[in-house]
Amino acid sequence: MQCPHAKRCPGCPAIGLAYPAQLASKRELVRGALSKFDNTLTLAVPLPAAAEPVTGYRTRAKLVADATGALGLFEAGSHDVLDIPECLVLEPAVAKTVSLLRKRLRLQPILEGVDVVRVESGVLVTLIAAHGISDPALAEFAASLKREDPSVVSVAVSRRAEGAVQLLGGNLRVLSGPEAAGRRLAPDMPEYLISHGGFVQTHDGTAAAIQRTILEALDQMFPAGTMNVLELYAGAGGLTLWLAQRGAQVTAVEAFKPACQRLEHVVAEQQLQVRVVADDAARALYELTKAGARFDAIVVNPPRRGLDLRVRKALAKLAPKLLLYVSCNPATLARDMSHLAGLGLRTLRVQPFDMMPLTSQVETLAVLTVGAASGHAIVYENEALLALDKPPHLAVQEGEHSLLEWVHRREGWERAVPVLMLDADCSGIVLFARNAEAALPLDLALMGCTRRFTVLAKGITHGKGRIARPATLRARYRRTAVLGGHSLLDVTLEGAAAQQVEHQLALMRHPVIGHVQHGDKRTNLHFSMRHGLDRAFVHCAEVTLPLPLQEVPLSLRAPLAPDLTLVLESLSAKHTVLDPIG
Repeated sequence: MQCPHAKRCPGCPAIGLAYPAQLASKRELVRGALSKFDNTLTLAVPLPAAAEPVTGYRTRAKLVADATGALGLFEAGSHDVLDIPECLVLEPAVAKTVSLLRKRLRLQPILEGVDVVRVESGVLVTLIAAHGISDPALAEFAASLKREDPSVVSVAVSRRAEGAVQLLGGNLRVLSGPEAAGRRLAPDMPEYLISHGGFVQTHDGTAAAIQRTILEALDQMFPAGTMNVLELYAGAGGLTLWLAQRGAQVTAVEAFKPACQRLEHVVAEQQLQVRVVADDAARALYELTKAGARFDAIVVNPPRRGLDLRVRKALAKLAPKLLLYVSCNPATLARDMSHLAGLGLRTLRVQPFDMMPLTSQVETLAVLTVGAASGHAIVYENEALLALDKPPHLAVQEGEHSLLEWVHRREGWERAVPVLMLDADCSGIVLFARNAEAALPLDLALMGCTRRFTVLAKGITHGKGRIARPATLRARYRRTAVLGGHSLLDVTLEGAAAQQVEHQLALMRHPVIGHVQHGDKRTNLHFSMRHGLDRAFVHCAEVTLPLPLQEVPLSLRAPLAPDLTLVLESLSAKHTVLDPIG
């Protein structure tokens, strides 16, 4: 496939591969992420469902502009705008309007970017401008565009703040035409309303295929009568409407309020059994569970950072007969599936879909159901001591699904007590004594133990050093790598005293990345959105324990937790193309 922009454009990194090879590569991305987690190893990963078409598919284009009138993407590793007039992936209606915009910008280069979305009656255009551009100039630009291109249904403007990372800014305002327009994925699917700046899937054919697969899974589980469905991250409500038109009672949760208002309008017009909740998914779930709501099935389609920890826990409490999880990020999907398995929601199957041909991006549908919670990795066991490799987000001794609850179900360990613990969001070695009597000698031995932690700290630390305060804390660190301007540390802590390392690293101005209390909020947010980190990057990799009557100290090791391994892989990647055109 020949593209004149391929050498410099980052938009289609897989354009040099034959299409079957692209699909095989995407399967390996999903399989590679799942294989990191023991409780997902047995899942077979089929080839992604192929996209049709492979070119000319993008129904939305979000492009940057510069003062020369160029309209395209930033070249890889720079902020130079690469003009892409012969782009192969834009749908014809979108490409036509983008071409006219490019001509207008050469005459009047007043924009920082554009956002063009295809709807049933034409296209919606959002002009992205700096705050210094006057309203009359933008109004004149919009009017001339509509005169030249009758397919332009509506034009809006979005003001972008200076230095803003996101292209689309706030204060979006419609200049001419309706605020929203109808759109459908396929002729036999319902029409829903979308507005300027609202989320739309990249490939209509693939998006429709995913929705059809969701309905097939629901029909197999609930063949007769209606079902009660909760849809989280419902977006503009295309799937919500289709489910409701087929007789389901649907609760649709979406944080973007304009999308909710438009969905409510369509629901009222069609007199459908839909409750629309305009709220964050975690807050909405809290209120629903507090009210005692129950659902036969739940559909979730979160952003790249995956499901919030609170959402995962709430889903486990709701225990739906069927959970359908649509993901655009194999790493966070694998992380969430593993955690849900520990909470009693096991994955039956996964099916990848090619949503963005010619790129490395892959969409995946996971089908989960209620089952027994997955077990835990035993590192060492004797007549008095049990060592486990603790996964993240799991309390050692308090709450449902705690490690202690699991240990007590093991024969001979009904009276076990924890003797070396970790915070709930940390991972690695934890220790249990068989009973209170066995705990006493172990407590004495732990006074002489050594623990090694793998920690990711903000910024670049010294190569090695001591964590000197307080004086009772016997800790030292060695920097093992610098990744993305941050330090991967090997921290050695002597004795079994309560962890204070996170606090002390924060005092050293190198806070632990992901730590809620002592971390840096902006850095934590970046790592959550870009690398899928949803907890403190702290892992107890080794415990060396001098046991009574044993000449050689016992060394217990746990490999780096899979979720942290995926974060390091993401952080180490030379090129990460998220959604190059929007």
